[in-house]
Amino acid sequence: MLYLEAADLYTTKFSNAAEAVKCYEAILALDEGNATAIDFLRQSYEKRRDWEKLIKLKEAEVERTPESERAAKVIDVANMAATKVKKPEVMTFWWEKVLQYEPTHEMALAELYKLYERNKEWDKLADIASRQADAAPDDKARADALQRLGLLYTEKVENSAKAIQAWQRLLAIDENNRRAQDALKKLYVTEGRWEDLEEFYRSRGKIDEYIRVLEREVEAGSEQFRLSLAMKIAVLYRDEIQKADRAMRAFEKV
Repeated sequence: MLYLEAADLYTTKFSNAAEAVKCYEAILALDEGNATAIDFLRQSYEKRRDWEKLIKLKEAEVERTPESERAAKVIDVANMAATKVKKPEVMTFWWEKVLQYEPTHEMALAELYKLYERNKEWDKLADIASRQADAAPDDKARADALQRLGLLYTEKVENSAKAIQAWQRLLAIDENNRRAQDALKKLYVTEGRWEDLEEFYRSRGKIDEYIRVLEREVEAGSEQFRLSLAMKIAVLYRDEIQKADRAMRAFEKV
């Protein structure tokens, strides 16, 4: 191949590394697996600290590697992107690629969390927080991830069902977590999940507080639920709180 001859001349006779690089790059465009060109360019890019071209070279190498052996190479390139190139789009691409091979890779999850948060990509950020919760090594780390997940689904993504699920999982780990308790109470009311709300208060022995929440909803809440909640209040006063006068007023309101 003429490019090989030219590259050899530039290297051995003229000591012109820049032109040799062009020749070897042309060789790779024609023969992407050419070992001589790959070896020369790898050394040249490292010497010139041309990290982006080196990563492109390694990307092609990854594609040629058998699927079962790719994970280690991908992680190596992701680390290079993070420490040498430091461009968010390049880092994101490679850390996402790491997760394709190792879905619970701790550093990939941590780095992507920072990148998605910076770009305000809330859906992707929630996915990372969910993965971190699933892969957490202990309850403390899992609780931290679930709290972040709950906040994301409550405040950013606005997915009530998933927010409730995250806060419930957090309370299963830390039953006294006030943030989770307050968030769940609000979400149960907002979503009209009255059975869940009742179970929440019953399990904590706070029927009085539960009734006060229902009374506020009857006064200022959705018209859709007023009648059924007013009846619930009356029955609770009669059968559980056993306050006849309040039960009577509640039935009158019904």
